[in-house]
Amino acid sequence: MFRTTLGSHYLGGERTFFRVWAPKASRVDVRIVDPNERIIPLENLKGDYFQAQVNGVAPGANYFYRLDAGQERPDPASRFQPQGVHGPSQVVNSHFAWEDNCWFGIPLEKYIIYELHVGTFTAEGTFEAMIPHLPELRELGVTALEIMPVAQFPGNRNWGYDGTHPFAVQDSYGGPEGLKRLVNACHLEGLAAILDVVYNHLGPEGNYLGDFGPYFTERYKTPWGPAVNFDGAESDHVRRYFIENALYWVTEFHFDALRLDAVHAILDHSPYPFLEELGDAVHRQARDLNRQIYLFYILQFFIEVRCVLSSALIHLPDFFNLLNPYRREYITHPKIIPWTTRRPEPGTQTFFSGERSRIDSMPRKGPYGIRRLLRIGGDHPPLSGGHVFGGEERKTANTKGPCLLPPVCSTNRFG
Repeated sequence: MFRTTLGSHYLGGERTFFRVWAPKASRVDVRIVDPNERIIPLENLKGDYFQAQVNGVAPGANYFYRLDAGQERPDPASRFQPQGVHGPSQVVNSHFAWEDNCWFGIPLEKYIIYELHVGTFTAEGTFEAMIPHLPELRELGVTALEIMPVAQFPGNRNWGYDGTHPFAVQDSYGGPEGLKRLVNACHLEGLAAILDVVYNHLGPEGNYLGDFGPYFTERYKTPWGPAVNFDGAESDHVRRYFIENALYWVTEFHFDALRLDAVHAILDHSPYPFLEELGDAVHRQARDLNRQIYLFYILQFFIEVRCVLSSALIHLPDFFNLLNPYRREYITHPKIIPWTTRRPEPGTQTFFSGERSRIDSMPRKGPYGIRRLLRIGGDHPPLSGGHVFGGEERKTANTKGPCLLPPVCSTNRFG
């Protein structure tokens, strides 16, 4: 079974293992900021990985990496940033008393997804405050909770798609411990848990990955910043970083699925595309964990396609041939269900797909922002409707072949 290696790992007995990829540095030290300040040199291994086991470092210790005896930076694979994106990283104890040993996930066709923003779902804006509402969501008919990105971002509230510490759970939401409690509670309530992740860019403030190595490339551009280097020099190590991130969420946090945002902006011309390598790694881990785990790949600009990557569902060359986000016409494919959408203006936007009988039984209005249902009929119907943006005429997307998309409720904002 694959286990993550990057970042800090508490081994017990006040022993912590540190490992970082830093090809731009000839020397890397870890500076323990508190409780007892000291500087420890890391050993330079083959491939420009630096590592050391350090005694006398327990959970709660804060640290920076010092590059070439000069600038200090947070850990690129930091698990917790309690002082924000510019502050020191913190060693955490990954142990958690999980109660979901009998949870193995649910079949894709059983998914009815409710997407939410942690900061707006409750007045408190925390993972903990969400837990009492899970039975009400279950009663509503939801079977899967989709959480918008929680990677550490600047400040206390954020849309979530400009995080800069992919492994660190936002401190103002409750940190890694709070997120584990939420996922555990979801499973006890019979709900699958999905996490939104962003692998096409990092936000601008607090983004220090470029100081360590060639995580980004100038060969491609994205609307949000430099593109991630998935096919250039030393890209194998960049791919490993993001694959470890995905495995970290499904293994240590027991997530049942990951939603990858805007994969059309993951530009990669390698013979073994990153998205394919990621899918293979996640599905191997699912087999090892004996759980049903899915990946949702999202294409977004003028169109949005939500699909599940699985050798049983989609042939990868066919998938990549469809990655043209600037086409205004609808994409049709037997294994992919498309619909038109753009980011909604402030206010609730919802849409559903799935079994009409289940949708008919759900309320049109309620405490969780469900204001409108877009109904469809038949056993394997095409999706009809989508978001209306700025008074645009609603259009209809049709597909050829069976519907492989789970029933979906997506709410991007709450009224």
